[in-house]
Amino acid sequence: MGSSLLAISDGHSKPAVKTLQELSEFLWKNRSRFDGNGVGVGEAIKELKNESSRTCLLDMGDNVGGGSSGDGTMLAQALIDNQMDRSFVCLYDPQAVELAASAGTGRKVFMEMGGKTDEKHGKPVSAEVTVVGIHSGLFEEVQPRHGGFSKFDQGKTAVVETVEGITLMLTTKRMAPFSLHQFYTCGLDPEHFKILVAKGVNAPIAAYREVSSRFIRVDTPGTTASNLNHFEYRSRRRPMHPFETDFEWTFPEIT
Repeated sequence: MGSSLLAISDGHSKPAVKTLQELSEFLWKNRSRFDGNGVGVGEAIKELKNESSRTCLLDMGDNVGGGSSGDGTMLAQALIDNQMDRSFVCLYDPQAVELAASAGTGRKVFMEMGGKTDEKHGKPVSAEVTVVGIHSGLFEEVQPRHGGFSKFDQGKTAVVETVEGITLMLTTKRMAPFSLHQFYTCGLDPEHFKILVAKGVNAPIAAYREVSSRFIRVDTPGTTASNLNHFEYRSRRRPMHPFETDFEWTFPEIT
């Protein structure tokens, strides 16, 4: 665990060692620049209240493309608590989808949404919602996007809206936000929203930059959190940046 560098030279070790020393010292002197903590949830919401342009919040702790659960609720709950209308969040929740489908389009139903895979990604969002629509979850992307995927299936999908004006897309399969056609095939226009939540870090930008003028990487907890302090460690070496900061490092002797 930690950073490592590899240098390969042709017949002589001195150039490789010199290169390793230069790179290592640069990495150490600039170590704070490599911290990927992002912006706190509270700070991100505060910034949104003073922002008029459409903003995409990148949910770093629940990065579906990185293997996370897709049902993290930290941002959804914050948007509801702060009554940030015209916001969009997609959550993986097969149970909520079936409940919405049973209620039917146009009906109101009280649901607990998201936060059901584990305890790392927030508690379920409890709210009375109006069922806006039920969809197949099949869509296709014709533009070059992350990984070159063109056909997607997020399973049976329910679109619901809270009384605060926040739209939640509930899916029966985990879906990474690689395409705006995820909106279009469910009768949604991404440009209608002021705030879009994308569960990723870098991959969503290719699609979402068409409708968002600003991106905020949010420091949310979860399986894929970039802030290493969200995790517990039992066997890591000490000292190690960024956990310890009051120590010096020198380039080791290489023979």
